[in-house]
Amino acid sequence: RKLPYFLGQPQVQSSTVKMKLAPELLALGLPAGHVAELHGGRYELQIEAPEPGTLRIHRAIALPPFAIPADQYAEFEAFCAKVDEAERGQLRFVRGAPPSGP
Repeated sequence: RKLPYFLGQPQVQSSTVKMKLAPELLALGLPAGHVAELHGGRYELQIEAPEPGTLRIHRAIALPPFAIPADQYAEFEAFCAKVDEAERGQLRFVRGAPPSGP
């Protein structure tokens, strides 16, 4: 890269999704969460099962305006690659036996 990179406006996004699974579905090994920080900015991904049959996915990114000199761009590129990798995590499900009723 020969020119600096400049982010002129703050970028702030946050979303949380709570999924109620069908009784016969079981989540197989949730992807690991991820936190990355760069130039005062932060990316966070959390995937958890707060209770049986429920998934909660939270993602947030907050980047303040910043300038990155061309010779430091590789650090920003690595940050973006880690975020991309975290976002590609897949949820996998298997059909299990439905819970037995009373």
